[in-house]
Amino acid sequence: GKPLGPPFQDAGLVVSVSFSPDGRQVLTGSQDNSARVWDANTGKPLGQSVRHAGSVVSVAFSPDGRQVLTGSRDNTARVWDANTGKPLGLPLQHTNSVVSVAFSPDGRRVLTGSWDKTARVWDANTGKPLGLPLQHTSSVVSVAFSPDGRRVLTGGMDGTAWVWDASIGKPLAPSLQHAGNVVSVAFSPDGRRVLTQGKGGTAQVWDVDSGNALSPPLHNTGTAPPNRMPKTPSRSTLADLTTVPPVFSLANLILVQDLQPPPVLPPPVQPPPVQVVFGRGSTQYWQSMSFCRDGRRVLIGSGDTAWVWDIITGNPLGAPLQHAGSIESVAFSPDGRQVLTGSRDNTARLWDAESGKSLTPPLQHTNFVKSVIFSPDGRQILTGSWDNTARLWDAESGKLLAPPLQHAGPVEMVSFSPDGRQLLTGSRDNTARVWDADTGKPLGPPLQHAKPVRFVAFRPEGRIILTSSDDNPVQVWDVSPDDRPKKHLVELAQLWSGHRVDDTGTFVPLTREELAQRWNDLRPKYPTEFTVSPESVRRWREGEIRDCMKEGNLRAAEFHYWALFAELASGKAK
Repeated sequence: GKPLGPPFQDAGLVVSVSFSPDGRQVLTGSQDNSARVWDANTGKPLGQSVRHAGSVVSVAFSPDGRQVLTGSRDNTARVWDANTGKPLGLPLQHTNSVVSVAFSPDGRRVLTGSWDKTARVWDANTGKPLGLPLQHTSSVVSVAFSPDGRRVLTGGMDGTAWVWDASIGKPLAPSLQHAGNVVSVAFSPDGRRVLTQGKGGTAQVWDVDSGNALSPPLHNTGTAPPNRMPKTPSRSTLADLTTVPPVFSLANLILVQDLQPPPVLPPPVQPPPVQVVFGRGSTQYWQSMSFCRDGRRVLIGSGDTAWVWDIITGNPLGAPLQHAGSIESVAFSPDGRQVLTGSRDNTARLWDAESGKSLTPPLQHTNFVKSVIFSPDGRQILTGSWDNTARLWDAESGKLLAPPLQHAGPVEMVSFSPDGRQLLTGSRDNTARVWDADTGKPLGPPLQHAKPVRFVAFRPEGRIILTSSDDNPVQVWDVSPDDRPKKHLVELAQLWSGHRVDDTGTFVPLTREELAQRWNDLRPKYPTEFTVSPESVRRWREGEIRDCMKEGNLRAAEFHYWALFAELASGKAK
C-alpha cells in the first residue's frame, strides 16, 4: 500500500489525462496552460512541462509513446517530444479552441477538432496540413481515426457526424444525422461500424460504408433529483468504461447539456428507450451502465429500473429489473448470464440476465448502495454503500462471506484485483483501502488522500492500483506482495508506529524494552528499513523547526536548527 511518489499535482485544474501505450507514463493537460508527462510508478514529473497560451483541454500519446499531442484554447495543437518536451514541427493552427486531438495508428499523422467548425489532418513531423479542412457548420468537439488509419470520424455541434477519407478530406458517406449536438464519436475495432452520441445522450450505431443506421436511436428517459448529481464525472460510469468489451469504446467522458423532456410512449407500454448519459455540471440527468463481454448487450439503470438491451437493434431483452429506489450502479457477470444492480433502496440485487428473475434475496445495506461489481470468476459480489461499509457476498446464495469492510465515511467505489484475492475500496473518509478477500481484513494502512476518493482500480497485473479524489490528483500505489514473514512485518509496523494492537483491538504504546527488542531483532535482518536518506533528514529537520516555531517552542526550534546545520556540514543531510 505504499504510494509510488507524490500525487500528479499540477498548478491548475487537470482537465485531460492519458496513459502512454506501455502504461509507464501519464500525460496531463491543465487549465494552467500546461501539459506534463509523469512517471506512473514514482509520480515524479519527467522533463519540463510543455506550455500553451491557453488551457490544455485534450492530450494524447503517440502509438510508440515517443511523442505527445496537446490541444489548447489558444487555437493550436502541438506535437512534442515526450522525453525532452521540445516542440516537433510547427503549431497546428486553427482559428478557435482545439478541443479534441488524436494520433493515427501509425503515429505519422494527427487529427484535430476545433470550435472553428473544422477538423484537420496534419503531418505529425512537420506540422503541415494534409488534405482539405473537414468542414462542419458548427464546432467540432470529437474526432477519431479508424483502426487502419484510412478514415477519420468527426462529431460536431451542428448535429452531424461524418466519415472522411483521411488522405484527401472528402466525405465517404452521407452525414450521420442526430437531433442535436454530436458530442462523442468512436470506431469499432474492425473499423466497419461507428458509434455516435448526440443531443440528450442519444447514441446510435452506423455502417461506415453506407452511412446507414444499424440501430434505432438509443434513448433514456430516466431523471434524478438535482442532489444526486456529482461535481465530477460518474465514478460508476468510469468503472464501467474500463470494462467495455472490444466492440465499441467511447472515446471520452461526455458532458451532456440541454436535455429535452422525454417523448410520450404510445401503448402498449414498452420500457423507456435507452439513452447513454454521462453526468457532470448542471444537468439533472443520471445514468449507470455496463457492457457485456459478448459485445451485444448493454445494461442500463434509469430511475428505479434497469434493462438489458441489444446494442445493435436497440430492443430490450427480458423483463425490467425493478428496485424501490433509484439505481446507482450496474454490472454484468463475467459470463454474461447474470446482472447486478445497486440502488438507493439500500439493496443490491442479483438477476438472471435473460429472464430478469431475482436469483438471491436482496443484498441488504443500511444506506444506499453506490457501487457493485462481480469477482473475476463471477462467484462473489462486492458492494459499496453510504452506510460506510463494503460487503462481500456469495453470488450463488446471497450470503455474506466476511465481516463488513468498515470505513469512516460513505464508500464511493469498489473493485476486485485481477486474481480476485484482494478487494479495493474508495471512500468519502479520504482513504482507499486494500482488503484480503478471504478474511475481510485490511492489507496495509489506509491510502490517504486530502479529499474524498471517487475512483479506484487495479492495473491488469494486480500489483499497482490507481486512485483519484476530489483534490484532482491521480495517484499510483504499489500493492506488490511482501514475501517477508508476517511476524516481522507486524513487528516493523509496531516499531515505526510505536504501538501495538492488543486482544481488544486497542492501540497500546510499546514499552522501552519492547522498542529495544524489536529494534535489535529487525535491524540486522532488514538494514534498508533503518536507513534514512540525507534528503529525508533535511526535510524532517525543517518540518520540526517549522512546527516548533508555530508552537512558540523556540528552544526546541533552535536545537533542530543547529542539529540540521551540523548534519548538512557532515553530509548526513542535504
